[in-house]
Amino acid sequence: MNPKQRYINAIIDVLNKKYGKSSNPRKDYELFASVLGYATEKVGPELVNIYEIEDLSDLYYEIINRYVRDNYGDGNRALPGDRIRLINMPDDPNPIEPNTTGTVTSIDTINMFGEDHLNVDWDNGRNLNLIVGVDEFEVIDKDEQNNFKH
Repeated sequence: MNPKQRYINAIIDVLNKKYGKSSNPRKDYELFASVLGYATEKVGPELVNIYEIEDLSDLYYEIINRYVRDNYGDGNRALPGDRIRLINMPDDPNPIEPNTTGTVTSIDTINMFGEDHLNVDWDNGRNLNLIVGVDEFEVIDKDEQNNFKH
């Protein structure tokens, strides 16, 4: 492991202990917008003010991405940029075929229903979102880049 990666891992360990779901059992770690909001409100300012990481730099986004990946749901949920494979879409009258693959482009949290919807660019050209916790899918390739960089 190179020195940069050791540095990032050390920061992530501290941030997860301080702001992670295991240290702060909060129901909203199940919703993407809540985890991303917590990262923006708590983790981002700490990166800038304590670790002196340049705001909105590549390193800043790399750490934010790792924090969100570690703390969103069970830590294995799909994030923007990830490749997924559909297993089952049980409640849709015109579902995507099982085993179809696609890339998650964004995640919309629907607070009224307490659910996340994955916007997916399906390889077959269809446009149909997945509902986390209803539709079954697997992450086949995690995008470890800066998913939240705008």
